[in-house]
Amino acid sequence: MNSQEVIENMESWLSSFSEDTPDNICALYDEKAFLWGTLSQLKLDNTTLIKGYFKNIFKYRNRYVEFNNSTIRLFGDIAVCNGQYTFRWFNDDVKVTTVARFSFVYRKKHGRCFIIDHHSSIIPTSCITNC
Repeated sequence: MNSQEVIENMESWLSSFSEDTPDNICALYDEKAFLWGTLSQLKLDNTTLIKGYFKNIFKYRNRYVEFNNSTIRLFGDIAVCNGQYTFRWFNDDVKVTTVARFSFVYRKKHGRCFIIDHHSSIIPTSCITNC
């Protein structure tokens, strides 16, 4: 695996987030992937749960996400990418903007780069210690 493959997967994830159906974004996840979604209280550990999560997100109008920064580290057929992204959408005609941190873990399988683990959480607005 190389950095360009990870970047291409990230770009596909970005563009898929704004589509009408969650099919393309879900296709980027391995069948054994885990997702700790920004708006989920549960770890989603199968394709049905991951697709259900994105179906709920995709109900919001004018969804958009952008990567603010990211770092890619390579470990053979595994890659880790973490950083920050910003989500925007409308909920009942109210514009919602959420800045979150993320970690994607990718594995190369059958010549393709798949997400095997994805964690996303809202960045706290205040710190407890050592900010």
